[in-house]
Amino acid sequence: MDYLIRDSYFTGVPYGKIDLSRLINALTLTVSDNQYYVCVQEKYLPTIEDYVLARYQMHNGIYLHDFKCEMELILKKILYRAFELYKGNNLKRDNLPIAIIKTFEGQDMTVSDYVSLDDSVMLALFLNWKNGSDSLLSTLCTTLLDRNKYKQIMILDNTDADIGEFKQKLKDLLLNNGYEVADYGREYFWLEDSVENNVYKKSKKNIWILKNDGSLKDLMDVSALITDKLDEKKNIVFINIDVLKQNNKIQNIENVIDDINNLIRLFNRRNQIEIEKKYAFKDHQLFKKVEDGIRELGNYNISNIEPSYRQVDVYYDTADELLNKAGITLRIRKRNGKTILTIKTPTVNSVGKESREGQNERFEYEKELITDSLEEAKDHITKCIPALLAPSKFSHLEPRMTIKNSRKKIKLTDQNIKFEMVFDDVQYERNGKSAHEYQIEIELKSDFIHRINLKMLTDYLEKNVPNLIPATVSKYRRGLSLTD
Repeated sequence: MDYLIRDSYFTGVPYGKIDLSRLINALTLTVSDNQYYVCVQEKYLPTIEDYVLARYQMHNGIYLHDFKCEMELILKKILYRAFELYKGNNLKRDNLPIAIIKTFEGQDMTVSDYVSLDDSVMLALFLNWKNGSDSLLSTLCTTLLDRNKYKQIMILDNTDADIGEFKQKLKDLLLNNGYEVADYGREYFWLEDSVENNVYKKSKKNIWILKNDGSLKDLMDVSALITDKLDEKKNIVFINIDVLKQNNKIQNIENVIDDINNLIRLFNRRNQIEIEKKYAFKDHQLFKKVEDGIRELGNYNISNIEPSYRQVDVYYDTADELLNKAGITLRIRKRNGKTILTIKTPTVNSVGKESREGQNERFEYEKELITDSLEEAKDHITKCIPALLAPSKFSHLEPRMTIKNSRKKIKLTDQNIKFEMVFDDVQYERNGKSAHEYQIEIELKSDFIHRINLKMLTDYLEKNVPNLIPATVSKYRRGLSLTD
């Protein structure tokens, strides 16, 4: 009760402002099965719920905040690096508190030794190390003192499996460039932790509610608010590129850094969700009218991403259209000498739905291939499309359509708002039949919060560019209907 009120006050958040007097007054004693119990009368149930929810919110918002957890991990890294230098006689003993020396020597410290390690002592120690000769220890102390934080990375759903897959790919990448990661826990460029918000465990310590009928029940059995769903676990991962650059065992370090950043982008959940608006039409002049409309709007800076190019997409499905019926597309794209496999699946919000002139939203998974064989990407495909986990179904995939596309791509930016717009000259080919049309796609490349800006932009274009009609289905489905 005390720390909720105290920490709420000093952190400036409202979560822990509980009614302390009423909470204490709510406590009483009863007897059940010849045992004494501390309990709360049922009429005080809302007061107890407020207390538990305040504890839950304080843990989520303060005690288990990502930044707070990061700083705790940095403290461990700092002390471990100092310990390494101390054991190698590369750390001056003169500036070390006796408690630190005893810890590094494996000796027991006294209570007074421990109490002497207050904020001022430790901050002075970190400041000294920040200005010391060891660049790694200096970087770690700078991270703590100057809030020069590590980069937090979101690895897909941040499950243990997702993080494990990312770590293996990163380990392979570094190994190919001369450095072996033996233990991520000992690496200074990497921070990882798993934290749990267990605010109320019915199986451990019960809060007993004395009901009006005289029965004694656990809080969770009485309350509609306090459930086991309040128990949460989350994984957090951070990486520091500057620390990696200090590793002189890594070859081609600048190229490696580029590869790592690409790996981070590939595993970023946001980068795998495609949010876009499509338009299809027959009049080539609409390309210019749309671009002129955006320039007249004046909200966005327009820049070319790359010169116009041609690409060829081959779409795969089973004869009974297993993927199409599930709203999934699977294609292999050849462009500028690269072969890229792309899988698009419905998001939770779009399962079983078609866009009705609104924004299309799908998960998008890409993998660069050496060949144009699906067999090369079998593991990737079956992971992204659970419906194909059975080998028999995977073996039935076959080319169903070829789409040839001449594409121009531009970028629209306004501070943190980013869009990618493509102008497509599309040729569909299937079973000896062909069809042709033009398309425009406007894809949101910044945070989800800017979906409203995508709608505002597309609403403006639809109002000011005649005959600009939204396409409500994917290219593949349009191709199927146009070549029937």
